[in-house]
Amino acid sequence: MSLFGSLGYLDNPGIVENSTYKRYTARVNIAAQVTGWLKLGINVSGKTGNAEMGSKYMSSMFDAIGTPGIVYRSKDGRYGGIENPEENAQTHSPLYLINNRVGTIKGNDFSGRFTAQVSLLENLSVEGALNYRYANTLEEETPRYDDLWSFRTNTVVYARSGNTYVRNRNTADKRIMMDLVARYDLDIAPRLTMNLLAGASQEKYKTRWFEATRYDLLEDRLGVINAATGSSAATGTASDWVMRSYFGRINLAWDDKYLFEANVRADGSSRFAAGSGRWGIFPSFSAGWRMEQEEFLRHYVWLDMLKVRASWGSLGNNSVGNYEYQSVYSQSNYILGNSLAEGVARLALANSALTWETTYVTNVGIDFGFFRSRLSGTVDIFNKDTRNILIELPAPLLVGTVSIPTQNSARVRNRGIEFSMRWQDKVGEFGYHVGGNVSHVRNRVMKFKGDEANISGTNMIKEGYPINVQYVLAVDRIIQTEDDMMLVQQIIKNAPLDPETGMRKNPFAAFGTPTYGDFLYKDLNGDGIIDENDRYTVGNGNTPLVTYGIQLGGEFRNFDLSVLFQGTQGMKVLWNDKFHMGYIDYGSVINRAVAEGAWREGMTDARYPRLLTSTHKINNQPSDFWVEDKSYMRLKNIQIGYTVPWRLTEAIGISSLRVYFSGENLFTFTGYRGIDPEVSGTTYPTLKQFVFGINLNF
Repeated sequence: MSLFGSLGYLDNPGIVENSTYKRYTARVNIAAQVTGWLKLGINVSGKTGNAEMGSKYMSSMFDAIGTPGIVYRSKDGRYGGIENPEENAQTHSPLYLINNRVGTIKGNDFSGRFTAQVSLLENLSVEGALNYRYANTLEEETPRYDDLWSFRTNTVVYARSGNTYVRNRNTADKRIMMDLVARYDLDIAPRLTMNLLAGASQEKYKTRWFEATRYDLLEDRLGVINAATGSSAATGTASDWVMRSYFGRINLAWDDKYLFEANVRADGSSRFAAGSGRWGIFPSFSAGWRMEQEEFLRHYVWLDMLKVRASWGSLGNNSVGNYEYQSVYSQSNYILGNSLAEGVARLALANSALTWETTYVTNVGIDFGFFRSRLSGTVDIFNKDTRNILIELPAPLLVGTVSIPTQNSARVRNRGIEFSMRWQDKVGEFGYHVGGNVSHVRNRVMKFKGDEANISGTNMIKEGYPINVQYVLAVDRIIQTEDDMMLVQQIIKNAPLDPETGMRKNPFAAFGTPTYGDFLYKDLNGDGIIDENDRYTVGNGNTPLVTYGIQLGGEFRNFDLSVLFQGTQGMKVLWNDKFHMGYIDYGSVINRAVAEGAWREGMTDARYPRLLTSTHKINNQPSDFWVEDKSYMRLKNIQIGYTVPWRLTEAIGISSLRVYFSGENLFTFTGYRGIDPEVSGTTYPTLKQFVFGINLNF
């Protein structure tokens, strides 16, 4: 019998108030050979954690990051409001937003895998497994109504009031998965072996949530429903989906040099209508040639391994809503006889033709090892073609307020190359290794809507372009000198004539005529008019051109060290939000670099345009000025460990004892001006973490 156990504790105070998270984890794995033909196994794990309620509303805090002229909170605990009566009185302190709801989010998670393996014949084994996971989350929330103060006049500028309430929300997710797999090994000929596998599996997911709210708390900090005496409301729902699969595999090996594998699986999902669309058939094939086993290469003593391989396969995706192929009715109110009546209505159209999204992958690769495996690596060239992509298209106006379902309406191709290499050696008592990996990927939309594009903000999806390529105006300059203004006048003078009036058109009618401190956009299509038609594509969408990692490590006596760097190159996105923008909106402040670098009268070297309100369009357009290169390299992890000598631990029954210290996300090298190149915009960044741990084996 073998036994493994682990315990874990996490205490994360968060980087802002009211966002502490504490978690306890435990795992136990047991495997027992009950008889010569029966083996049983149990793997169970669980975790329980508590998070403060502010972590749920983190986005609200970042939406209001930086509020000019506001004292976030005074020493006596009062929150600040606006000091200038011309500003929006409802502008809030970020500290208020993160603290105006209190309570906890309690989560419990249990996972278990129970297996039984039977070996009745010499070459035949059958294994069955049951996987069960149950996750339960309980949220207990109450509000806080704190006035917002002007500390200049010592008066309340925004009185916060409302009914106290307690809200409890319970969410339960359950997943049950069963599988049965048979394996059979056979020597067909002296040099030909075959391995067969056949099996079936099924899984069921079910989620249920219930929420209850009751007003007029007896005491503000109580968190249970019976602590309130006023009116109440309740809501809740449940949904589930299931999938059943059948699969098989055959492996053939001739003289351990020529390898072949064939797989096929059939998946049926309840997310698709019964019939031909519910089931998908996904085959795959691969072949390999271990060239180092050939006679003509065996005399090269420096060659340890050289394997050439190729594969082709398909894989299905059913990531859509549970009932999009059905006409589902939801609660809706009507006006009947000049009074409000409750009823039901179909709020979304159905698509009974929904079926599997399928990805076809072709791969050619080489695995190699040289110099007694000191040098090893792989090279892969791949083509990934995803068809019948499940995508939500814009709803035509003729359907009114009814939403349209997901459709199989696109095709995307990804092509690239991946390369990894590792060198490991030992000098005396010092062992070391150096490794790295790099991948280059380009994606293209092969089928979407013909020449028509889908544009959401600055993200564009169009055939022939990367997914979500940035579609923006081109900034020629910030107008700061007389020569710049003369260029504006020249554009107006050369504007095309209006055939109806015979007068020259206003080339700046779309966004307003620029003046000192404004952007001058480029007329890219050359029609003499600067408008939306002058947008162009920038970057490679949401996919970096290059992703890489570097691994370093060493061992000396009982000490060990490992270092991991990771990074990306060639990903450009628009960063233009309330923290980084060329205008003032509802009293929010932009970041310091923009505020200090904005154009002011008399400047000729401003780095940003003049600051205007959001009603002025001229500097408030999506343009390449706000496009940022998110390339970066980050020290992702560094770990130092020490293994206590065995002679010191064997006396107390410990076979090995290792203590270690690690740090994550310690340094980042980037030209990106945002908070974190690994996240989008201004939001919760990746945290630095420090961990001390102990590994015990008995």
